[in-house]
Amino acid sequence: MPASARTVCSLIILVLVCHLSRAWAGTIDPVLAESLRTAPADRAFPVIVRLRDRVDVAALHAAVTRDERRVKLSRVIRTLREKADASQQVLKEELENREKRGGVTGIKPFWIFNGIALSATADNVRQLAARNDVLSVALDRIIRLRPRPQAAVAAVSPPAEKAGGAAETLALTAATSPTWNLDLIGARTLWSQGFRGQGVVVASLDTGVDVGHPALGHKWRGGSNSWFDPYRQTTAPYDVDGHGTGTMGVMVAGNTTDNPVGVAPGALWIAAKIFDDSGNASLSVIHQAFQWVLNPDGDPASADAPDVVNNSWDLENSGTYDNEFEGDIQNLQAAGISVVFAAGNGGPQANSSTSPGNNPGGFPVGATDSNDLILPFSSRGPSPFDGSLFPAIVAPGYHIHTTDLRATYSTFVNDGTSYAAPHVSGAIALLLSGRPPSLTGKADGIQNALTASAWDLGGSGPDNVYGYGRLDVAQAAALISLQAPSGPTGDVNGDGVVDIQDALIMLQAAVGAIPLSPLIMEQGDVAPFVGTTPHPDGAITIIDVLGVLRKAVGLAAY
Repeated sequence: MPASARTVCSLIILVLVCHLSRAWAGTIDPVLAESLRTAPADRAFPVIVRLRDRVDVAALHAAVTRDERRVKLSRVIRTLREKADASQQVLKEELENREKRGGVTGIKPFWIFNGIALSATADNVRQLAARNDVLSVALDRIIRLRPRPQAAVAAVSPPAEKAGGAAETLALTAATSPTWNLDLIGARTLWSQGFRGQGVVVASLDTGVDVGHPALGHKWRGGSNSWFDPYRQTTAPYDVDGHGTGTMGVMVAGNTTDNPVGVAPGALWIAAKIFDDSGNASLSVIHQAFQWVLNPDGDPASADAPDVVNNSWDLENSGTYDNEFEGDIQNLQAAGISVVFAAGNGGPQANSSTSPGNNPGGFPVGATDSNDLILPFSSRGPSPFDGSLFPAIVAPGYHIHTTDLRATYSTFVNDGTSYAAPHVSGAIALLLSGRPPSLTGKADGIQNALTASAWDLGGSGPDNVYGYGRLDVAQAAALISLQAPSGPTGDVNGDGVVDIQDALIMLQAAVGAIPLSPLIMEQGDVAPFVGTTPHPDGAITIIDVLGVLRKAVGLAAY
């Protein structure tokens, strides 16, 4: 080949390489790009770097859909971690070198969405974005906990007729029945059948939870895998705001006198504190919380993830779509964890949905009052992502009686979709306590049962105000095959016999020496007794220890 021809070929190859490099380089978020343009050279920006190579979530979901829960959780976690370990290695080495030179600090790798959070100067941000293995670089924004909406009685069209029935307004008055919400959604019907959330773990991403509350403390699962605090690194849950304590109360609160205020008083809870004590949360902290929820103790084989995670928060900017947590949500969903969101308080306008609730895989919940009327502030659809239905369902969100920071109960002051969402999370716990064989570990199946059984409101069929309708957990239970609870046996170590070892475990649990577990709560909560029959009260006390001990030495049979 003549020299001139070789030169031309070399130039063509060089142009193609440069073009492809630009085509495959990562993008910089427009807001961040504008800030970089005028930034001093030494100013550091908190950013989130997303890598291009990611797990195909749809394929992963399909691959694990028939697995039992423990196997499913392990496969999802291992797949995500293996992808992140392989694709992040070169970038992490470069970041560590940049950190030594002073341009990068605070490197935090993530496997739940395959990315890295860090702080970097403008030049370092641009150089990172230019890498072919980087998909995007965006600002690690701060969001604030939304203020509670002003209480307002709904003043929109009354409930429509249910299919095949007459129009009905449920005349439940919040002023005379502080637990009207539990009656309305059918929770008491399931309690009477023995389904109280036993054996199920719920999680909260919120301001924290007051573990000292008498209706909540004994329901905390306990241990280092049951509380995530990225701020103070405390070992026990706390809450200075009260929002998280209130939302957790709607899910599981109840006291030892059989006076539940939560939907699933037999369930255990864990929590991640995403908002600091001033009500601020960075996107990277929320990613940390989602990653922790999927694998609380760091061991993929332990299956200590919760069954459902409640999210009574949003990213603000009603009517927009933000995919920041889309991957996190879908990966949790693939692992069989239901991800419930408050729909947001951006109503009454149409197109007022909020993210992440309007992301695929999220289960957004709007708010209604005691007469099944939509509350004016409840956000409406459709979703700006694809025009799909929003919200998925509605639940009580007006004058909700729940737990507060005074170790008592707040009555008639809690309004908002923040308090509607935990009704659905608690309902999922109730259904899962019945061990439905076809739905256990299948988040989408449980959610489909809730929408198929919802009380149709508004116009006939689903709409972008009420979604599929108001939550009715009793009707949902009728659609699926719940296994009748057999009652506690006292076998808290699962070895098939009740002996002194079980009594010793119970004693340790009763005095707080070991954390509670779903098995201890399910099989050890034997007291009080009605005659010789256990009547679980949602707490492990010395009376329960004595009940198990009596059976262990042959003085009782149940």
